[in-house]
Amino acid sequence: MRAFIPVDIIGTAKLISSSIPEPDATVGEVVYSGATPYNIGDLVIDTSNHLRWKSLTSSNTGNTPDPDENTTHWQRDGYSNKYRMFDWNSSKFSTAPSGSSFTIAPGGRCDALYIDGFVGKQIDVTVTDGAGGPTLFPTESFDMRARLAMTPWEIAFIPFDYHTTVASFGLPVSSLDPHITITATGIGSGDISIGRFGAGLSLYMGKLQWSPVIDFQSFSEVDRSTFGETTLLTPRLSIPAPELEILIDANRVDRLDRFRESTDAKVVFWSGLDDIGQTYARKLLLGGIHRRFRFELSNPTEPKLNLRLEGI
Repeated sequence: MRAFIPVDIIGTAKLISSSIPEPDATVGEVVYSGATPYNIGDLVIDTSNHLRWKSLTSSNTGNTPDPDENTTHWQRDGYSNKYRMFDWNSSKFSTAPSGSSFTIAPGGRCDALYIDGFVGKQIDVTVTDGAGGPTLFPTESFDMRARLAMTPWEIAFIPFDYHTTVASFGLPVSSLDPHITITATGIGSGDISIGRFGAGLSLYMGKLQWSPVIDFQSFSEVDRSTFGETTLLTPRLSIPAPELEILIDANRVDRLDRFRESTDAKVVFWSGLDDIGQTYARKLLLGGIHRRFRFELSNPTEPKLNLRLEGI
């Protein structure tokens, strides 16, 4: 099992280039101007902090949005379309035309990347040594088409589905200034979407043991009458909450405990299996926090780490 803390992109100079403009007129964004009257639902951004707000009132003029809280006139709406994918604490998406790309420079060695909430057909990853330097990592292509058919009837009649999550732990670590370029291809002529993107230097935690539990916490609301009849059903997201047991080396306990301390209440990208091609690998990919990080030290040479994670 591996995990990594993603390198911060928002508020840094690590996003080198992006084909998503800021503001992005295709999603209705404009730069805020105190002289412009805004209507209910209008979207404005501040390019200095990349925040986005939605107008709550008509004839909304001269009421500068507050970056720290909602006001009578403005509701904070996360980050601009260009930066939404780098906001790991949110489930909002960056959207763009098929073929869009972006390049980041993490600022140090990097061997891992993670993408979830992806809508599209293919993701291509290229790594160079510095800006315009030699290619260190031949383009790796992830085909996101998922053939979930099992029987001859399903193969004949069930259409392709698409994976939404992918990770790689094989990026070259030889460069101190890697430049990672992501190019995304849509389904047909459709746009692409990315929910979260993260890159960083991964930590090997140990070996995943048998019988991991992949549970989901539903936030849907169901109201029932005194007779048990459903009176209101409000669909909401279900959040993955896996429970995993990891066999670790006794010499790694202190290192893992430091990792626990440094990631309290922080989004981490987790992968139960290193090979994304394995059967359950995508079910064991998660961007989220740890709710339980318990060491079981009954074995003096091979203790166990009991994890309960919660998606964001």
